[in-house]
Amino acid sequence: MDTARIVNRLEEITTKLHDAEMGYKEIARATDHPAMRTWCNKYANERYNMRRQLESQASLMGRPIDSSPSATGALHRAFIDVKINNTDFDFSACINEIERGSTSLLDEYADVLHNVKLPSGLSRTLNDQRATIDFELNSLTELRDEVESVTA
Repeated sequence: MDTARIVNRLEEITTKLHDAEMGYKEIARATDHPAMRTWCNKYANERYNMRRQLESQASLMGRPIDSSPSATGALHRAFIDVKINNTDFDFSACINEIERGSTSLLDEYADVLHNVKLPSGLSRTLNDQRATIDFELNSLTELRDEVESVTA
């Protein structure tokens, strides 16, 4: 088992989790829609917990990581800022950005799970987190339908 490779991949995932957490918080601060705010706050907290869990796993492997937001994440948050602050709140654009980011994160999890030899406990953790993100995408569809029915 290549500990360095595993920890490097965990660091990539934790960076994306950190980016998502910050993006969700940004949207939650900007939206007037209570369900959207609640949804974003819930999943920002979830991303934080997922990130901390993986950072802890890396520490147990003897290679602590401290994820920080990425340059790509900063660009996505800038996009969201433009949509939020320079126009009326663009719900659809924010939902599309959340979907795109979550799908990218799911791909990252799948790649690690299929291409990296992992300890069984870490594999379970990653599978559980991946299932949570999948559930989140389903709840995002429900949220979209709810908000669009109110604004239609």
